[in-house]
Amino acid sequence: MDLRGIPGIVGAALTGPVGGLMIGVLAGIPAKFPMVDIPSFGLAYFLVGFAVDSLNNHKWMGGFTVLFGHVTAAVIAWALGLVSSLPMSFILVLPRAAIIVPIQVALLYTIFKRWPNCHALT
Repeated sequence: MDLRGIPGIVGAALTGPVGGLMIGVLAGIPAKFPMVDIPSFGLAYFLVGFAVDSLNNHKWMGGFTVLFGHVTAAVIAWALGLVSSLPMSFILVLPRAAIIVPIQVALLYTIFKRWPNCHALT
């Protein structure tokens, strides 16, 4: 299991959309397929930073926006021919999303429950 998502989501939530984009790009570089992970992590953490900045009472819900990164990864993998069909690409991405997204959302929930006035650094 790849644990880049744990510090990535915290960093994105605390630095906002620009910081989230930078964190996502850096998280995607060491991947086996950086042409898939750089745009998908970049988009996911940009959206997390944006959502956390935009949500007032439920900032932790911004963690659900990482799902867009998983969708992006599936589409790019299929478009590049790394996976033979789009449905199969989604099937391959689903287990990781099913495990890591609840962990990420729970982590953000814990952070924002403990420090409700925590704002992004941007």
